[in-house]
Amino acid sequence: MKVLLIVGVIVQSLYSCGIDKASQANENLIYIASDFLFQKDTTLFNEFSTGTSRIQIVHLDADSIKKKLKAEGYSTMIDIVLVESSIDLVLLSNENHLQTIYGEENIPNIPYNLKGKNQDWFGLAIDPIVIGTSKRNEQHILNYGDLKKSSGWSAGLNERCNLSMLCGFLHRLKNHSDKKSWISGMIASKQPFRMINDSTGVRIPLLNTYSTFYADSSLYRNYVLKGKVVFPNQRKGGVNYVLRGIGLVKQCRNYDLACQFLQYLFRDDQNQRINNWWNTFPVTYGSRRSYNYQQSRFKRYPASMESLSSYLGDSRKLYGSYFSKKKANL
Repeated sequence: MKVLLIVGVIVQSLYSCGIDKASQANENLIYIASDFLFQKDTTLFNEFSTGTSRIQIVHLDADSIKKKLKAEGYSTMIDIVLVESSIDLVLLSNENHLQTIYGEENIPNIPYNLKGKNQDWFGLAIDPIVIGTSKRNEQHILNYGDLKKSSGWSAGLNERCNLSMLCGFLHRLKNHSDKKSWISGMIASKQPFRMINDSTGVRIPLLNTYSTFYADSSLYRNYVLKGKVVFPNQRKGGVNYVLRGIGLVKQCRNYDLACQFLQYLFRDDQNQRINNWWNTFPVTYGSRRSYNYQQSRFKRYPASMESLSSYLGDSRKLYGSYFSKKKANL
């Protein structure tokens, strides 16, 4: 009897000391934190939300998601993180905010370089970094390096996308001045973003994500319809890209339902449909789709996203003054 009493006192003391434990879950509701989706975008997942299951999207930038998870710990309401750049998922993983997925039936069947080494995040959509040109100058722009040879070019990318595309590319450049030139050019832009025509009426080349050229009506009209979107470096391994990705939060309240949602997103038909909606490229092995684009068109990174993240950190240390510059309001 004394032993039972002592055990009871110890257990009660541990809980009173504030040991972390997961909050109680609404078994039919998933909370998703995303830096590019809003509550209205839940319609994209209507098929999954049929019946009693529902989805709630909380829109936060990537840094705010990280701060929220750190502050709330296991008591957070967030079950899933879905972000524009998988580099942010790597950073969340490094701080132990993401849940390792167990069981082959729960792990998406995608290439190894599109998922985390700990099986705690997975790439969902490929958004290539492409160059929009006019038909009059497209023959001069075939590679990223050709931008430096043109009379003017603009980068419509935000800093986060710049870095996720640049960090691996810069790591392979041996000349310090070349690295410095690329960073200053892509972040500061050689031309104001809205100056899409030069004095002769030829649109200057614009470096941006593939999805942006289709989401922005002005860019779509001036570059897609009246010009051409070029996939650079096709003779040198393929185009670089931003990888949108998803991860489950550590000790998430609705692990089983979150795993079902993960399986749903990586079904070939659903992955294709969602990427069509976003104007990005699917990551699954489609039975009716050639997978050659994954091996040739898109950049075969020489390292994992984890290594790219470390390159990003190194680049920030070396070129911090350039990264601190604020982009003009686009």
